[in-house]
Amino acid sequence: MSYKYITELTSPNRSKRRSKVRRIVIHHWDDPKRKPSLDGVLSWLTTTKSKVSAHYVVSGRKVYRLVPESMVAWHARGGSSDSIGIECDPRQQDETYETAAELIREIRGRHGDIPLVRHRDVKGSSTTCPGTYDLARLDRLARGGSAACPPPAPAPAAPSVPPFPLPRGHYYGPPSGPIQSVSGRGRNSRVPSDVIEVNGRWRSKGLATWQARMQARGWNIGESGADGRYGRDTARVVKRFQKNKGLKVDGKIGPATWRAAWALPVK
Repeated sequence: MSYKYITELTSPNRSKRRSKVRRIVIHHWDDPKRKPSLDGVLSWLTTTKSKVSAHYVVSGRKVYRLVPESMVAWHARGGSSDSIGIECDPRQQDETYETAAELIREIRGRHGDIPLVRHRDVKGSSTTCPGTYDLARLDRLARGGSAACPPPAPAPAAPSVPPFPLPRGHYYGPPSGPIQSVSGRGRNSRVPSDVIEVNGRWRSKGLATWQARMQARGWNIGESGADGRYGRDTARVVKRFQKNKGLKVDGKIGPATWRAAWALPVK
């Protein structure tokens, strides 16, 4: 044991355990921006007035045991009866991760390879606890992994943006527009290589490419899919996408809206 184990404090907020321990619920004391103190949380969890508790409180190299594992601590509404609750220092120091992981390893030695669960994921709970605590890191450390955080995954390479297919001043838009508005719904003498006839139906190859890209990003462009034809569904998506990306909302797929479909992040 590489931490100091403190058992002098006891919480009255506990009850008889009637269920097998099936999980470990991870908490933090509070939002670190509020600057909660260790003394404050220990006082709160050990007073009858609070009606809450935890089995353990972990901060740095110290573990405070407030409720024995043979009892139920009142730490997670709807999930206390079959779990062990650990309150972790919200500052998330490396020492706290390492100490909590060692404690988790010991708990699993007594109760089996039980999972770690965030407080907010317990059915019946309404909370953001334990904030940004990294349960994968805790689990890895508890299983003997590296104490260091794993290196961040490399950012995916930005997809190359295909060149805008239309001549200067042209755009993809409704058939009611001028000749510069390429709808794919009829022949367009300005762009004969882009608007083609397939099985007796006109379509724009470039517009179909943009529609397919939007579908790949999760946008619903209607039942017709990437058909290369500008209709109400495509107009709706264009305007919503332009608003989402801070572009001019005009329903026209010009060079800026075309490029944004590849270059700007999904959000």
